[in-house]
Amino acid sequence: MKYILFFIICALIIFPLSASQTYLVLSNQLTAERYLLIPVKDKEEFTLGWRHSVELQPWEERFRVNLPNKEFVLTETRFRSYGAGVPDLSPGGYELRDGFIVYKDLHQSYTSLPFYHSHYALYNLKVGNSNYDLTLIIPDNTRVVLSLEKLSRGAYFWSSLKLYWKKMLA
Repeated sequence: MKYILFFIICALIIFPLSASQTYLVLSNQLTAERYLLIPVKDKEEFTLGWRHSVELQPWEERFRVNLPNKEFVLTETRFRSYGAGVPDLSPGGYELRDGFIVYKDLHQSYTSLPFYHSHYALYNLKVGNSNYDLTLIIPDNTRVVLSLEKLSRGAYFWSSLKLYWKKMLA
């Protein structure tokens, strides 16, 4: 009877921790250290924003999560002005909205999005109602990558615990 009760208790503890969820993960490209884990759902949208280093104007790129294909899709880009290096036409057209030029219906898919994080660029990430100031989370001059990762609840708990202790000891 003791063994049956032991196995039932173990199952009640392990089963919930083994269920998985997909997370938007921001990590170091070189060391794979995770800086941010955010649970996401299929078709959920998020925005990566920054200040352009030359124009000193805000830029935003909006993405939609596509879980069946394990990717996120760039749906629109917003910026105040543009010059060399920016396409002059968008395949989905453009509009002027709230002082921004908005390229829409872009449909560019990514399984990961590497970028160089600089505090000068004032990067931020918006997911749902949450806004993450990346200058407070990521060290300056760091090569990072944004990706989707499916983790068990146990792995998420362990990663979150490590992130928490890292912040507490900083």
